[in-house]
Amino acid sequence: MRTCSVLIIANTIGSARSLRTIGYSGPISFRSFKGWVDDRVGSADLVVIDAPPHAETEARIAVRVARLVVVRVQPSPLDLWATAETLKMAQDERRRLLVVLNRVPPRSRLTEDIAADLASAGTPIAATRIGNRVALAQAMALGFGVIENARMTPAAAEISALAEEIRGAASG
Repeated sequence: MRTCSVLIIANTIGSARSLRTIGYSGPISFRSFKGWVDDRVGSADLVVIDAPPHAETEARIAVRVARLVVVRVQPSPLDLWATAETLKMAQDERRRLLVVLNRVPPRSRLTEDIAADLASAGTPIAATRIGNRVALAQAMALGFGVIENARMTPAAAEISALAEEIRGAASG
């Protein structure tokens, strides 16, 4: 069975255009976000939509078609506050939700406080946490994923574990 995956980046900071500067040679389209979503959602087994929380129209479109909404949150009050609207949107649309703690520093009391705040609000939190790893930034700078570029690192292990957890949450 062939698997078709699509990554849609809906952002206002130009990450999609920047992919060309690091050697990405795959297809990039700059047509309307809604058009891309409408074209791809029905024809792919997996569609990953990266929409920043401040792009409300794009985020709402993404949430409406999602089987699972994954929201990454850095362990800081500002990031928690910035994602509150996306969390509410997912709840309002009755979508499954999974929050991933991202760029987590080692041994941080604040991380535990943020996780406790999310849990007390009934927000599902991924068991996998993504550490603040240099390997992730290096891989992106080279145009790779961390599993391609630094396979034997803690960052690659975390990303692999998160992928399995998301697969399970999306199918469950």
